[in-house]
Amino acid sequence: MKYSFKILREEFEKLGIILNDDKIREFELIDLKGNITDIGILLSDNCNHNIKVITYSTTDIEDKTFNGSILSQFYKIKDYLIKSELNRFYPLEMILEGLINAIVHRDYDYKGDTIFRIFKDKIEIISLGGLIGNLTVEGIKLGICVPRNINLMKIFKILGLVKSYGAGINMIINKYKEYEIIPEIISLGGVFKITFPKIEYLIYGKNLKKQYRKILDLFNTYSEITNIMIQNHLGVKSTSAIIYLKEMQELGLIKKVKNGRNVKYRKS
Repeated sequence: MKYSFKILREEFEKLGIILNDDKIREFELIDLKGNITDIGILLSDNCNHNIKVITYSTTDIEDKTFNGSILSQFYKIKDYLIKSELNRFYPLEMILEGLINAIVHRDYDYKGDTIFRIFKDKIEIISLGGLIGNLTVEGIKLGICVPRNINLMKIFKILGLVKSYGAGINMIINKYKEYEIIPEIISLGGVFKITFPKIEYLIYGKNLKKQYRKILDLFNTYSEITNIMIQNHLGVKSTSAIIYLKEMQELGLIKKVKNGRNVKYRKS
């Protein structure tokens, strides 16, 4: 089979790197005999490893398998997540960091898919291949890095997708500390999983206004709220409550359920 590196070639060209025959050998995409290497297959357009995205809703399960080079798969999933507006409830940069971690560290001797699962309250990224040797989850939390696919990791670093070796997990943990939530990291039975909890008070990557958080807290007690309830809860006048309600509707946080004199709102 003839292999091509269209996506990799395009990404390198953006950096002023021409992927000629010498560079292909330098990056060990082919060996000295001209045969494609394992990393070459992964970065080729004929890659035989896929990433499957499974979305669980209250009524249905949707799964979508991404193929092509693993680099192409990463960019396709990135676009998919942005279009899905998941950055409303998750720090998207950290989700992508977890995805890169799954790509560069998984064991490609296994033939199964890397799994990206989207639930109502969390995202899970599951990759094949446990930690190497005696390395533990606590160890990688300290920034210890023992790359399984060092050449693949080097190329991702050249492309700017890997910031520095061993920094990814720490970045994820530290980012989640801002929201007083801890992501779950498990390595068990040849499988590595990171779970990203949903952040209720995040809107397009930014913390929600304090007033909005307080209004949303009312839904812990009431299924519907009114302007007067917000006035009493926040200690503000009706005009301020109206502004908050309008902005929250525009952000898709709440929706109006009754018109006329008895206007009420529910959480979206």
